[in-house]
Amino acid sequence: MSITKKHILWLIIISVLIKVVYVLFTFSIDAFNHTEMIGNSFESYTNLFQRNDSYWYKNIAENGYPRIKDPKELGYVGEGKIIQSVWAMFPLYPMVVKAVMSIGSLSFVQSAFIISILLSPAVFILYYLIGIHLFNFEKSKAFKSTLIFICFPFHFYYSMYYTEALFFTLLSIGFLSVHLKKYWITCISLFLLTIMRPNGIVTAFPIFLYYLEKEGGYLFWWNQLKMLNVKKFSKWLWFLSAPIALFIYCLYQKEMTNFYFAYVKAQEGWFKEFMFPLKAMFRDAVFWSQFNSFYTVFAFIVSILLLKKLPLSLNLLIWLSLLLPLSSGSVVSMPRFISLLFPITILLSQRITETRFYPFVIVILIALQLWSFYPWIYSEPLSY
Repeated sequence: MSITKKHILWLIIISVLIKVVYVLFTFSIDAFNHTEMIGNSFESYTNLFQRNDSYWYKNIAENGYPRIKDPKELGYVGEGKIIQSVWAMFPLYPMVVKAVMSIGSLSFVQSAFIISILLSPAVFILYYLIGIHLFNFEKSKAFKSTLIFICFPFHFYYSMYYTEALFFTLLSIGFLSVHLKKYWITCISLFLLTIMRPNGIVTAFPIFLYYLEKEGGYLFWWNQLKMLNVKKFSKWLWFLSAPIALFIYCLYQKEMTNFYFAYVKAQEGWFKEFMFPLKAMFRDAVFWSQFNSFYTVFAFIVSILLLKKLPLSLNLLIWLSLLLPLSSGSVVSMPRFISLLFPITILLSQRITETRFYPFVIVILIALQLWSFYPWIYSEPLSY
């Protein structure tokens, strides 16, 4: 068996073991706090991965999106009322869960658990391949870097009934397919990314820039543009799948709610408002807000230090992913969003994998991840 196959096999095994660790950790918390977060049934184990926004995805998978007549039904705060709706969530993840539910006559939890079992190893394997292809890591180094990625704080979201695993899978496929010049795969991944999350359409631009970097660089393409080289530009058509997907989804929103961007309107129910990104931090005195703000500042500092080590495409991916969520006026989900920024994790792990402190770093990261996982158990996560 080749080294690559061995690594992939181990990543599949680890993706299962990490879920077992979450369950055993919760058992320990149960015993220590004399609570009963996990029962004796298989359903109670799988329910551990369902918290908070998972219930919104459950609602969509089971009931679909409702027609809206009163704009306040989309999202509203005022007159002593708080109205939230499923229109704040994008459709791809609940659609995938619904498909599995229909095929196997399963419940949402059962279907979501099956998808998690499939997507978690996919995420880790794709991260491993990114290390090899995009960052030219040796296979053993890429594997060690992947272990750091798996153990990193807040990366437990890749096992939960959230969108992280599917989004990362599509994002990774987008970059890897460009690298391998499989543009029809890029086309599909961009279409799906756009209906996956609000920033899906935004990630299409860094992937497109990565394409320009791989296909001759910006100066080369500027010269082609001046010469109107139609043959060269025909490849750009593959990247139009992202705006096409957004256009289709906007038409659907208009038909169902009378708003082309119902998602934006729905954010009002979550107290979100457009503002200068940095003003969103340290707004509230509560612990989770302060912690998420400090965590975001840490991500800013690391991103600045890594500016010269990354191409424009990956720098843009990082900064768009940091600034756009903050522009909505909230840090509530920032650690979860930061978990998707693979260039940061890869470059942070680059030197650690070559030192004798590597095993100690893994142990510390596992401890920190379980610390970040603890509030999730009680449905009060640091990052929603």
